[in-house]
Amino acid sequence: MSRPQRRLDAVLSARRAQEDVARLRLATANRELQHGRQVLDSASERYRSQPTLTGPCDVPDLLAAHQAAEQLAATVAHARGALSDAERSAHLRRGEWSEAAQRVAALERLVERRQREWQAEVQRREDQAVDDIVTSRWAPAGSAGDRSRR
Repeated sequence: MSRPQRRLDAVLSARRAQEDVARLRLATANRELQHGRQVLDSASERYRSQPTLTGPCDVPDLLAAHQAAEQLAATVAHARGALSDAERSAHLRRGEWSEAAQRVAALERLVERRQREWQAEVQRREDQAVDDIVTSRWAPAGSAGDRSRR
């Protein structure tokens, strides 16, 4: 294996490691996104299922119900904000992974092209060696010396 090929393999190995890291970060972001959706669904369900006061009630009961509703609404708003942050993070991580995967794919194509070029060169040398062997067998014995004197 040639020195440039080893360098290319080392770069490809590093790029694959970067892609793996980006893939792990994307998986983590996707899990956080899923968790954020579950938290929002749960908070929204608690808010919707909160009992409402009907009929006459005391002021302390009304204030307590109002405060409970505000707390649940704040929980829903916080969950929406967290979900929005998780969506942005997942989108960013998806872009990072996509870029890393594209760099790996480009290098893999380059490695494959270099491999084909190397194989073609080896084949060309083998063909040349066979041609030299065949032509040396069929050349007249004195013609090689005649050419060198001319």
